[in-house]
Amino acid sequence: MRTRPILPTSRRRHRLSILATAALIVPFLAFVAAVPAQAAGTQVSVNVTMADGFTPMTNAEVDVFYQPPNPPDTYNSPLMATGTTNSSGSLTLPLDTSMVSDLGDIGDGNQNAFNAEIIVFGTSGEYADLDTILTLSSTTSTTTSVSLSQDPSVSAPLFNIPACSPVPCVQDVKEATAFNYAPVLAENSGAGMKVHLEYTHTTSLFRQTSANVVVSPTGTAPWSAGGTLTEQADRSTSKPWNANGSYHYYAWVNYRWYKWKHISCGIHRCSTVNHKWKLNWWTGDITDNNPNPACNGCRNSVGQVPYKVPAYTTNRNYTVPLDAVHSPSLTRESVISHSYGFQADFAGFVSINDTATYGHITSVTWSYVAPQSLCGQDRLLWGNGNIVSQIPIVQANCFKRPS
Repeated sequence: MRTRPILPTSRRRHRLSILATAALIVPFLAFVAAVPAQAAGTQVSVNVTMADGFTPMTNAEVDVFYQPPNPPDTYNSPLMATGTTNSSGSLTLPLDTSMVSDLGDIGDGNQNAFNAEIIVFGTSGEYADLDTILTLSSTTSTTTSVSLSQDPSVSAPLFNIPACSPVPCVQDVKEATAFNYAPVLAENSGAGMKVHLEYTHTTSLFRQTSANVVVSPTGTAPWSAGGTLTEQADRSTSKPWNANGSYHYYAWVNYRWYKWKHISCGIHRCSTVNHKWKLNWWTGDITDNNPNPACNGCRNSVGQVPYKVPAYTTNRNYTVPLDAVHSPSLTRESVISHSYGFQADFAGFVSINDTATYGHITSVTWSYVAPQSLCGQDRLLWGNGNIVSQIPIVQANCFKRPS
């Protein structure tokens, strides 16, 4: 039964992409992050403005922290860099990446992504906190603007008693555990073919899916979607999801989420306590029948959610046929990621997004199934508006290939 829609938005991942929305306590802040060429190392460039979005915020403290993988129940995030904005509200920080390990692949085929946090303390009590994914890069410099919007529910002032040390510092303490199924693929198969999704890991790559952090200043409703992080803990299992014949449904994986009490202190002051739900660990379960409740108070579950197939392409270049003799299969493993919308029932059913991809540890293979009469026309993999190797969702149907 379809009980709520999936709201997908495609996204092309560059070597550094931290476009996100996070909760603020007072101001509007604009961030610009960049990874320069190898000679300069990994850097973060920050531009901070006042609430009008134009007036530079001078002398604002900017701290960047590394969020370690497989965290214990209580941990302090290592400091990567700290500095102060100039008269233009700008600052470029070279990052200490010596502690970075266990890198993920966020969809560009490069194992170079890690979780980080950017925190800003203004001179008049302003505060901003952004969970984000950064990448190590040896060849590409990419700049992405990040806009953060105010959270009107937050009015508590900053306090000056250090809650962790040495400052600047960040401390997270685990408060609770929840489980929630997240959509990771629109899985498609046509008549006369079969599809095989493999959700797995390798001996060196353990994370590829990311999701919004869910934030609350009180630890209770209302919750809001914050920045984006990859899986905190390494995948430790492998499991397929297979389908045969005409099939068009979303695939869901069950993730454990951890709720953290989050405290951050700058050099001169600390923030109020925040509470965050973060995507932690894949349980090993994958299904097309989501058992999570469909809404707050609903007795029915989300269930199976059909994927709506777009109108067949008329562009031959956007199709790839499966042939019984010469080309019986095709596998997608990389390049384009895709964002899927769902609701976090553990946090007041707030709407959030996860981002998954055809990748090395989230691969999909389509295969020809005999006899020919199962289809009668052409077994086609195709892209809705682009070639199959560069489309975020591969379509699969039986129809006559365009001339």
